[in-house]
Amino acid sequence: MRRKKTVLAVVGLVGLAVTAATVLYVYPRLWSKSLGDRLPGRWEGSGTQRTEMNLDVEPGPGVPGGKTSGPLSLSTSVQAEFRSDGTYTWHERLVGGGLTLRLSFPKEGEDPPRWEVVQFRGDRATVRLHFGEVDLQFHGRDSFSVIFPESAKVTGELNFRRVP
Repeated sequence: MRRKKTVLAVVGLVGLAVTAATVLYVYPRLWSKSLGDRLPGRWEGSGTQRTEMNLDVEPGPGVPGGKTSGPLSLSTSVQAEFRSDGTYTWHERLVGGGLTLRLSFPKEGEDPPRWEVVQFRGDRATVRLHFGEVDLQFHGRDSFSVIFPESAKVTGELNFRRVP
């Protein structure tokens, strides 16, 4: 009887130790708000995006006009600042296929757009931005990659590094 109690006590302690180790290791990685705290700051990003482009160009001086469509590969550079109050600025330059596009948020006179962390998973966060939800894969505190969802009309990768 005494041996049975000893075995049960040891099994109970081992189970408790495994549970404690799991909680101490897994919990901070799954639910740590420090991941969301990593985003505020200034960032520079670059990469290549591929998309299907449909353009209808109005004729003008020196421009024949017309319609064009097809796959387009764009070299992308981004300057972004994410603030801890949930607002951000985003300045993007896309170059490719004879085009140069510039996107800036907020537009002059408008309120800044808002960012929101939707979910944490390890070193990955799903974040809602002006163009929808994207996954950010963090590589330490000072770099991350944007992973576009399969439903997006764009593929490719943008890699960001923190600007001091």
